[in-house]
Amino acid sequence: MKFTINLAEFNRVLNKVIQAIPKRTALPVLEHFLFVLNENTLEVIATNQDIILKASTSVEGEEDGKILVPAKKISDIAKVMDNVGTVEFVVDATNYDITLKTDAGIYDMKGLDADEYLKLPELFDSEKPDLNNPPADDNKNIAVLKPNDIQKLFANTTFAVSQDDYRPALSGLLMQFREQYAYVVGTDSFRLARGFVTASEHPFPADFDVIIPAASAEILKKVDQEVILSSISNFDKITHLRFDYDNVVFITKIITEKFPPYETVIPDNNEVRLTLSRTDFLNAIRRVSIFSNSNQKYAKLNLKTDHIIVSSEDESKGDKGMETLPCDYTGEDMTMGFNHEFLVEAIMHLDKIEGDDNIYLFLATDPNRPVLMSAEPELGQTIMLLMPTRVI
Repeated sequence: MKFTINLAEFNRVLNKVIQAIPKRTALPVLEHFLFVLNENTLEVIATNQDIILKASTSVEGEEDGKILVPAKKISDIAKVMDNVGTVEFVVDATNYDITLKTDAGIYDMKGLDADEYLKLPELFDSEKPDLNNPPADDNKNIAVLKPNDIQKLFANTTFAVSQDDYRPALSGLLMQFREQYAYVVGTDSFRLARGFVTASEHPFPADFDVIIPAASAEILKKVDQEVILSSISNFDKITHLRFDYDNVVFITKIITEKFPPYETVIPDNNEVRLTLSRTDFLNAIRRVSIFSNSNQKYAKLNLKTDHIIVSSEDESKGDKGMETLPCDYTGEDMTMGFNHEFLVEAIMHLDKIEGDDNIYLFLATDPNRPVLMSAEPELGQTIMLLMPTRVI
């Protein structure tokens, strides 16, 4: 196996797939990239068994072949080569020795036989859907997501996913496709975030719900290319989702647990509205929360017609912080409590409207009912929900 590649491109393709290399594993082969050279096309593949990433790139190929390459070592050396010039990659097929040659020097490392790698039928037995000739099988569940759609669906929802391993359904994001629109929902039962997009020229699947792991969503939210989604089935049961974008194939296992009926917790009678500066509110919470009890992480909001008092305290130490901010509040005086970390995260993940620093909280008259937050004065299909805590 022998090829030459531009160093900047080599770095780029390695960075595309390094996310699938596990930090710790009992299987040494998973600490390796699988390199596959076919004429002038190099494929780099990585997996941690839950996800698979494959990136392809053009090279000057001289001798086809396959090899398992130590992922961390080759990524580390590629990063410090300054992205200048080219690198020649040569494999001795008799002993799997790998040699990298650049203008700066020569570097040797030991590879492994590609036949030792895991079988990956989800990758090798599936194909990118042809949008001009879609398959007759409706079970492919094909959806096209524009770059802006990816951000709307994943960037502002992943933070709300549960960290509790005992609730596997809540440890992922629910994707819901309804032909003309799609939702992505994350919740840990204390907060909920739902992203919303409409279909473009390609309709979404008519009625398709699936849960993807949070780690997979973290990869997707960094994508700035059009994505073609399709499902992969084994024995007539969907087991994986495939995402094709740019020169990358990304495959993830799905979570098969049932997602709770989240719609039942979204209030439909939050007619009281609180309007205030996002920047001022966020900074006030951050400052007063320094004085909160580190275990309770509690912030109190006293709502008045034209101002809001944000406070937090640690009674055991006698510490207390309080700030007053101007606001526009349409309800009766009310006091509410929140986990200040959840409150900050919710504000941080609200969409930002250019030229408008306001945020809007929609409340019920009961301070224990869920609160809806928005960057717009009217609620839409994009939802940010936060459960209050007991007022102390």
